[in-house]
Amino acid sequence: MQYPIVAYSKNPKRDYYAYMGFHVLLRKGLLLLVIVAALALWGVIDLVRNEFFGLFYLVLAAVIMLLLLLRYFIISRKSYRDYIAAAGEMKMVVLTFEQSGFTCEIRYANKKSVATIHYEQIARVYDTRSHFYLHISATQVFSVSKRQIEGGRAKELSRLLRRKVTSQREV
Repeated sequence: MQYPIVAYSKNPKRDYYAYMGFHVLLRKGLLLLVIVAALALWGVIDLVRNEFFGLFYLVLAAVIMLLLLLRYFIISRKSYRDYIAAAGEMKMVVLTFEQSGFTCEIRYANKKSVATIHYEQIARVYDTRSHFYLHISATQVFSVSKRQIEGGRAKELSRLLRRKVTSQREV
């Protein structure tokens, strides 16, 4: 494996919203999504049988889904605004992965912040179709878009993270 592996986030806001969608809708909302699917299926079956409650179940499923989506938009917008108020508007994030850890360089409008994180500090990694989510703590997550990895080396980064971080999940 050739080092370093470099990932750029030229639109940190988009990556943040992608993570919030994953976190709020999939991780935290999975049970609600299963309930919505069950209600919708139940509604369709009842409609096929010409029962009145079929429409009720479909409407209930739609309302729960809308509430889940509304929750996503409210939580993600509020938390992003809170983050920007505390840290400032990020212009670009550059993650450079080496053998022992990775360096995160955050470029703001008028300053730059650099931190080095060792792989032992990563609590959990989620590997989705489009992103890697590196959880440092319950409130600190690095989002790495697979499309923004230099040279299309997402598979190499996946192998590196599998070797170095023991708590991984593919989603």
